[in-house]
Amino acid sequence: MATFERVGAHAVVVTLLLFQVCASLSPVQTGVDDTGSTFPLNSSFIKIGNESSHLLFGVDRDKIRTPFGRRCLVDESETGIICADLSSHQDPFYKPLPTIRFAELVNCSLNLARLKAIFPKVVTLVLTHSLQLNNGGEDVGTWHESNGRMFDGTWSSVRFLNISWNSLSSAPVSDLLPLFPSLEVVDLSHNFVNQVELDLGQFQALRWVDISGNPLNCSAPMEWLDAGRITLLHAERTLCDLPPHQNRAKPIWKVRKLIKKVRDQCRGNCSCDITYIWEQNHIIHSKITVNCSGRGFIDFPDPATLPNPTDTLDLSNNEITSMRRFVEDDRFEALDVMNLHMDSNHLKSIALLETSNWFYNFQIFTFRNNSVSEVPVYVLENVFSHNKRILQVDLSLNPFHCDCTTLSTLKVGVLIIQVIKELALIRMIRPQIWLLKHAANIKHIEDVRCLQGGSQIRYMRHEMWCTVEEVGEAGLVDIFDMISFFLVLAIFLVVAKVYYDYWNLKHNGKLPWVATKM
Repeated sequence: MATFERVGAHAVVVTLLLFQVCASLSPVQTGVDDTGSTFPLNSSFIKIGNESSHLLFGVDRDKIRTPFGRRCLVDESETGIICADLSSHQDPFYKPLPTIRFAELVNCSLNLARLKAIFPKVVTLVLTHSLQLNNGGEDVGTWHESNGRMFDGTWSSVRFLNISWNSLSSAPVSDLLPLFPSLEVVDLSHNFVNQVELDLGQFQALRWVDISGNPLNCSAPMEWLDAGRITLLHAERTLCDLPPHQNRAKPIWKVRKLIKKVRDQCRGNCSCDITYIWEQNHIIHSKITVNCSGRGFIDFPDPATLPNPTDTLDLSNNEITSMRRFVEDDRFEALDVMNLHMDSNHLKSIALLETSNWFYNFQIFTFRNNSVSEVPVYVLENVFSHNKRILQVDLSLNPFHCDCTTLSTLKVGVLIIQVIKELALIRMIRPQIWLLKHAANIKHIEDVRCLQGGSQIRYMRHEMWCTVEEVGEAGLVDIFDMISFFLVLAIFLVVAKVYYDYWNLKHNGKLPWVATKM
């Protein structure tokens, strides 16, 4: 509910003078707002908008005496009128007012068809602080009749339209604006509009738009803004809620400039979107997702056609058979790809990644539903041990061939003997249940299954797969590992014994027991 503050008679005089200016309809002059944008000086709703409107229209409605009731104020020449708190049940108008050129209605629920019938020649129309801005109670673009009068779909006399502070969303605005084809200035500020679609061919005279104070999705198409014909009023206060941002929303002109740069760099058969933005040292940075999914690629795209940096590269649902180009082309490393999605391709192996620096720095790597029959678990174990960025790996729905060797590597892992040269010590890392050890980072672990029978590898029992006859090479590997372990242990004990005999000789003068028998 909008309220009028009590002020002196000078406020009324200012208001009436404003009416006269609006009614004069003199040639449009331009001024400069606080952002450097130009606007028409005699487009009065620009000057009465938002913060200042309560001052200019701050009159006590209880003291108003007009032929139109106690809720309206009209100037003597009947070229301007201000009303508040009107509803269809409190309609004070008993005849059209064709002389009105400026109409301000605050918290009024009269529908547009009725307003057009009352003010058929109005030039500046201000409708604010109304939760019921509608067309006879129906969707804005669907009503046709109100109070027995047909609405022809356009209100061509309106050149300046202010529908700020009305809780409007994008859909009603898209239906509403085409009703005013002669618009020069439109104020949509302080609503719930997330995107604005304007057909410049439909609005030939439109030059100024105010969309500040809205939760804008700046990734949405805004060709009307990019065309350069429209001046954005209050650009510094026009902020982007989307893409997601760090700390606080960023001005639209900064974000749109970044979006244009990314889309200019996106030259391949892919789409590029900014998924996150942040500001550092007054420079806007972004995380960029390149979606090449389902585009018929048989190999990785040319890195020159991708934005730099590319945070996420999605190549799912293509026909790619090898990781070779990604590994061998150094330009991919320069793109700083953190997340790579290779789901539903025809990869048969990822072993080439062992030689790639990317493999030790990625965050997300998915190759679900490919043709990979085995994975280099010893490499993955090393990656998981050293790559602190890892968030997720998805190797599900691949036809893993399960035997004793595969089970020993994929499920159990390998016996790793790490020699710490500086200390001449040996650290033994016992066999790990690899899948279970890293279950938090493995997506769809329940779908990591054997080709034979479809059993979940994480739950397979060793004795079911590794019989005496089937041990073969896997058994020999285990035997050699055990021999290596005992040899290392023997060397450690010998070194320890020599050190002890040396210490005993130096401090107690005793020769080793073996030396006394010689």
